Amino acid sequence: MIPDPVPETEWLERTALDRPPLEAMADPVWRLANIYWIFDKVSKKTIRFVPKPEQKRIIWDLFVLNLKNIIIPKARQIGFSTLLFLIGLDFCLFMTGAKCAL
Repeated sequence: MIPDPVPETEWLERTALDRPPLEAMADPVWRLANIYWIFDKVSKKTIRFVPKPEQKRIIWDLFVLNLKNIIIPKARQIGFSTLLFLIGLDFCLFMTGAKCAL
């Protein structure tokens, strides 16, 4: 079964840059879509992390739908390793006493 796509209107509302700062920083969806930078292998530059549709689905399922058991079949070049690293980093930075290992 193919999951429904992330509702684009709701995604844009959750990740809008004009949200009040305290409200935005309390939302892991907003943080993952806005504050992290990654190294791009192609351009050899640091760029802002912009979630791909597949990555948005995982973010939405974890933090909006509160799904805790998600199976991610290993696929190449979709960016799941990067996303999982950023989720772990975000968890450690914003949750007191959190630990993460990848």
